[in-house]
Amino acid sequence: MKKKFKKLLVIITKRNRLELIFYFIIVVILLFYFGFEKIIDITTFSTVVIVTTLSFLIGKIGNRLYNRVEDTVKLTDDYDGLVKRYSAETMITHQNGDTNEAVVFPVIKTADLYDKTVTICDDPEHEYQLPQLVVACFAELIDAHKTSEIYNNPNIRVDKWFSQGNNFAIQTGRTTYFNSMVTNRAMDYAIRKNLTIRELFECGPFLCLPEQSKLSNHLGFNGFVESSDGYIVFIVRGRNVSIAKNTIGTSVGASLKVKYALDDNRKLSEKGLYNSMVREIYDELSIAAEDCINVYEDKKVNIISAYRDLVEGGKPQLLFYAKTKTPKKEIEKHFFEIKIRNSKYLKDKNSSMPLDFEAYKLKSPQEQKMLYDGDRMIWFSKDDLLSDQTEIYPDKMIVNDKKYDMVPSASASVVMLIDWLKKEQYDKGN
Repeated sequence: MKKKFKKLLVIITKRNRLELIFYFIIVVILLFYFGFEKIIDITTFSTVVIVTTLSFLIGKIGNRLYNRVEDTVKLTDDYDGLVKRYSAETMITHQNGDTNEAVVFPVIKTADLYDKTVTICDDPEHEYQLPQLVVACFAELIDAHKTSEIYNNPNIRVDKWFSQGNNFAIQTGRTTYFNSMVTNRAMDYAIRKNLTIRELFECGPFLCLPEQSKLSNHLGFNGFVESSDGYIVFIVRGRNVSIAKNTIGTSVGASLKVKYALDDNRKLSEKGLYNSMVREIYDELSIAAEDCINVYEDKKVNIISAYRDLVEGGKPQLLFYAKTKTPKKEIEKHFFEIKIRNSKYLKDKNSSMPLDFEAYKLKSPQEQKMLYDGDRMIWFSKDDLLSDQTEIYPDKMIVNDKKYDMVPSASASVVMLIDWLKKEQYDKGN
């Protein structure tokens, strides 16, 4: 009983508690100053207090419960259903060695990029416009994310992308994060019975090409970071992120940040694309750029693949790989040291606690709050991932007989990483 009560107290935030105390003090002062009986009837007062308190607690408990199911309310977890819905598309498949089972992921690989040059053609004036049907339901769709920490910011939209010989061209414009929240990241939220963004704009069996899509389609990426001693880090995602709560994510998962990617003319370039990935490694894992080894043509990261996540309506994603000069234990130690320091800074802005990230102080309160996708690191060796005993499915990965919950964008990224690692091993052996 005591444990349940403590959990209930956690639900009530510090701010809520302070507000309740303040209101209580004001009421007590008024009652004693003017006289209790003159102000309010005891029965009425008790009823109001009880109803208000119950409403407050029910609201908080309701939000906590909704947080547990929010992702499945916004985005379907029927991955087999997605594979059938978009049956005309070729999706990523993986054969689990131990079971010899071929698994299909609701993810479309557009191109392998490790052997291609990526070029950007950016048009900052080309702004994405929400369909009127979405505008009419904007408030309801954004409320679907009510237990997630989200804030609006400009994003890069993929207007078109395609392979041309050894080149992969990406034509980009602009959108906003909120636009993606009410389209790509609320694909299966029921606006009305059987009426969803997916049914309206991506009903299948084909997926619209980026140039035909009615969705926001902001450019995002997943990335894997390898330590100097051959381990790859995964992050246990928190319950306040917008999607994939309480699952295992890749080393880095983020949208392309315009503040890192745009040049002085506010245009996206190839240099800005790579810089954004390196800065995200710096932000999310506390690994500085100078600690990353040049892995491909004097670049800190190697872009492995371009793909589209069907769970999010075909949202375009890039997958990258980076290696560091630092061993696993040092990366993990530094990550937690910096996280603790930054957390103390959040609580006490006047703290003299030194921060490794001077730029951290310049971030908005929302950015500071959402700097980390999770609190915990999990490491797997390359041998673990390449083992025939390792099984990968759209919703999970089984390594060393232990199950880790995942979403298809992350699990399919592991499949693409494994395919690339095997190719690297083959090329070195020949």
